[in-house]
Amino acid sequence: MAYRTKLQLTNHVEQVHIGVRYPCNACGKQFMKETSKAFIQSGYLKAHMRIHTGEKPFKCDICDKGFRLSNHMKKHRRTHAGKQKSFVCEECGLVFLDKKALWEHSLSHDSRTEPTFTEKVRIEFQ
Repeated sequence: MAYRTKLQLTNHVEQVHIGVRYPCNACGKQFMKETSKAFIQSGYLKAHMRIHTGEKPFKCDICDKGFRLSNHMKKHRRTHAGKQKSFVCEECGLVFLDKKALWEHSLSHDSRTEPTFTEKVRIEFQ
């Protein structure tokens, strides 16, 4: 891979080969430095800091509900579009607007246990 500037190469080496991370001052979560941007202006850090500040700058134009991330607002906005819910959980019957939401929900049912042994198992040590 070729890099156009020395800064891009330095950032690549720090992130991939050295593993330089930058912590959030509020909670300590680690972030990677973005190429060609100051870390403080990083979009990832800005979005993360909204957890701590409670800022929700993306507002639904129909119900005025606020969201930290624009894609969350866009996903919510579809709920007002009259789109039929079409993804049903086979375990509990909950209905979802999209397949991903159903899949994420299905993880809550993944606490299934493996079949247990019905026969006694004998372990011998030498």
